[in-house]
Amino acid sequence: MYYEEQMSIGKWKLFDSSVTIQGFQCKVARKRYHGRNYTAYYAPSIPLQDGPLKFCGLPGLIVLVNDDLNEVKISLTSFRKNLSEVRFFQSTNPKPTDRKKMFDLVIQDYLNPFKTDEELFNIRFKEETKIEMLRKRQVSLKQVNNRLEKE
Repeated sequence: MYYEEQMSIGKWKLFDSSVTIQGFQCKVARKRYHGRNYTAYYAPSIPLQDGPLKFCGLPGLIVLVNDDLNEVKISLTSFRKNLSEVRFFQSTNPKPTDRKKMFDLVIQDYLNPFKTDEELFNIRFKEETKIEMLRKRQVSLKQVNNRLEKE
């Protein structure tokens, strides 16, 4: 499944302040996006208007972005030139949906990760196995899953 969303997620407000992050002289920009206030630190010396996930559009590579509640923090860990061709995998038959339905499905999968296997592939799990697998999966998802969008 997929849904389309514009990569330009609102206008950044640029500030004159600067800070050094991982050896790069960075400028500061801020914006609000789906219920969170974000601060981005970008390096004008790297002329790529890109950054992590949905963050882009600044006059330099975004090397750090975080929200004002410290719930989201994404930082550059390494930087190198890639001289080889980059290929991305895409399903041959993706099904279109909308943003709300996609996030509803993510929540459903969190609550019952066995539903797809059981309904589509006719795989059955023992109840005691399901309970333990569900517990482990939910603990794992809580550690790494913090949506950018609060609204």
